[in-house]
Amino acid sequence: MKKFLSFACAYCIFAVVSANAQSLPKSNAADPFAIDRGSSFSASTAKRTVGTEVIPASAAHAKIVSDFEQALGLLKKYYVNSSRLSSAELTKSSITSMLEELDPHSSYFDPSEFSELLGEQDSEYSGTGSTISNYAKNGINETYVISTHPDSAAAKASLQYGDRIVAVNGSPASGLGSETVRDRVRGPRGSIVSLTIERASTGRIETLELRRDRIFQPTLPNFFIVRDGVGYIDLSEGFSHTTSTEFAAALKELHRRGMSSLILDLRGNTGGILDQAIMVAEEFLPAGSSIISQKGRSSFDNREWRSANRTPENVPLVVLVNDRTASASEVVAGALQDNDRALIMGQTTFGKGLVQNVVGLPAGSGLTLTTARYFTPSGRSIQRTYSSSGMYDYFNHRSATSGEHAATHTITNRPVFGGNGIAPDEPLETERFDAQNARLLDPIFFFIRDLLNPRTSATGSSITLKDQVRQSIIFGNALPDQDDLVRKFGDFAKSAKFNVSDDVIRSKARFISSRLNYELALAAFGPESAKRMQIAADIEIQRAIEALPKAATLAENARRARFAIDNKKARRVAFPTGQGRNRRN
Repeated sequence: MKKFLSFACAYCIFAVVSANAQSLPKSNAADPFAIDRGSSFSASTAKRTVGTEVIPASAAHAKIVSDFEQALGLLKKYYVNSSRLSSAELTKSSITSMLEELDPHSSYFDPSEFSELLGEQDSEYSGTGSTISNYAKNGINETYVISTHPDSAAAKASLQYGDRIVAVNGSPASGLGSETVRDRVRGPRGSIVSLTIERASTGRIETLELRRDRIFQPTLPNFFIVRDGVGYIDLSEGFSHTTSTEFAAALKELHRRGMSSLILDLRGNTGGILDQAIMVAEEFLPAGSSIISQKGRSSFDNREWRSANRTPENVPLVVLVNDRTASASEVVAGALQDNDRALIMGQTTFGKGLVQNVVGLPAGSGLTLTTARYFTPSGRSIQRTYSSSGMYDYFNHRSATSGEHAATHTITNRPVFGGNGIAPDEPLETERFDAQNARLLDPIFFFIRDLLNPRTSATGSSITLKDQVRQSIIFGNALPDQDDLVRKFGDFAKSAKFNVSDDVIRSKARFISSRLNYELALAAFGPESAKRMQIAADIEIQRAIEALPKAATLAENARRARFAIDNKKARRVAFPTGQGRNRRN
């Protein structure tokens, strides 16, 4: 389960048509928003009335349906454990098992899940505007407020980092997962939800009546200048139907602030709307450049997108990726890599090159059904093999297979390989987030919660660090007395509440220091300041900044190669074979 979860996370599907990119007519192409099987999908749907077509049933098909109905009836009549006999659950399990025989990304959604998939079209949800998370102390799981959206009901009620949600509408929240609490808090716009809160600052219990409203969830939560002239865009939240608009606005604002080069962060971006990914890539690719092609079962699904942008961005560009970069975000990385427009850095991406259609079923449930493969501009499929491994292995383990695939070539003739995601141009080692890192999140949260609230004494300090945190963020430095802060955390984490060993604290010292800085900034000033603090300590971003001159050289080489190709094509048109300028009579 994710440690951070919005009160009403919007995983949406939308009807979007690219304003610039040229392609054949679009079908109901869908793309999974997350690479965890059966989670939520975002899709580019041309129509909302999906799944209305009736498929004629053959005699063999009718017999299968009859057998299924008979088997379901026998189960309900004779099975020993009647408490497990939910027709809806049995049907869901049956269809899910059937789809698992096909590929890892075809999925079934029950009516509630399908309604959530289709319903939130505007990167919005109706709720109070808080981000919440689960943390455990003494083995007891509780839900805490992490941040609030500006001008939301939660912000107006002065909910703060560390406030504990005691109950929702009078129902206790202790022991519940944050997803369950989120679902109880969300509701129709304009309706009232009662939240019982324990204030982190005073320990006082309060009951608040909050009116739900629409909360916009940007897919570009952060963009800023990280160093003189170096812009940074965090595109880790997936692609919704507002992404391309947000992205264009971010580029414009960064130029206003003096951007002369750019780092695009796709790490952790697990996909989204295909059209939006195409439009993001198109921002950097000149007219005529291939972005992506698609091949499916029918000719209707075979098409290619090319850029129609006659004034593309020309700043040097580095794109950061990792093994959680998947699907639509791989479309962006692949298009920029094959066109030599960006230097790709990080780790090999997930490797999902399949496209799904979203299909509604008569009873209100629905499917996402794989109908096509997509190919990068050089003609490679990045889809990893899934036929020889189970679902767990597919989603959780990786085996390099690039050597088994023939090389294709970029516009400057660099070799690239398919079949195993997008391999970075410059690989970067990264510290893996393992079970020990995850175990440290609870004590780090409670340590910071106590440290910033004078009423508590677990840290041995009653001072407030907000001014120190603010100055550190402004000047991009580490927090004052960092060694002392880490030492105090070590004493705190070794207590009986968490029982973290000295060995773990020593081996994870770098992670602890970085995470303490992040949580302090998050608690004191919110997500944007926390992101700035995180970037200041991010070695991969520092490496990306150092590589910007290489990215500039790569883009210039691509420009020259494209110019030579265009000139060659122009000569062929002007002087067909046998009609050269120096032809003698």
